[in-house]
Amino acid sequence: MEYNKENLQEETEETTCENLETLDASKLEEKVRQADEYFARLQRLQADFDNFRRRAQKEREELADIVTESVICKFLPIVDNLTRAVATAKTVQAGETQLLTGLDMISRQMEDVLTKLQVTPINCIGEKFDPEKHEAIMQVQDETKEDETILEELQKGYQLKQRVVRPSMVKVVKN
Repeated sequence: MEYNKENLQEETEETTCENLETLDASKLEEKVRQADEYFARLQRLQADFDNFRRRAQKEREELADIVTESVICKFLPIVDNLTRAVATAKTVQAGETQLLTGLDMISRQMEDVLTKLQVTPINCIGEKFDPEKHEAIMQVQDETKEDETILEELQKGYQLKQRVVRPSMVKVVKN
């Protein structure tokens, strides 16, 4: 019996050691799996945050462009009237050169402000009509010109970066 007790005790101790090793290995595997899961979750959160930051920056830039566009729209009638005044003043008597000089300076100053705001005029004379950038006010026949060619600009159009703020009002060839 003693032999059996000792054998039984040794077998029990061996089994217990094997069970502890198995238990430790399975706990370790579980902890490694959890750590991998947490790391993957952290990477997804970091990517989501980076995407959010980029999206927020883009929205701020778009909002700034919208505000700038609003301000520009208020300036454009002034620029138009100054341009007309300069054109009219050029036809007035030679004694009125001071008026012409003053109006021309104001006009250039307004154009400089628009340039600083990244507003550029839309070039259109001799170009093909583009409904995104031009508004056809008149159509004329001209056999010497190709269809859809812009002959004359009646009101200057402007764009902020690549966004059209105001289309050009134009006279277009229609044969």
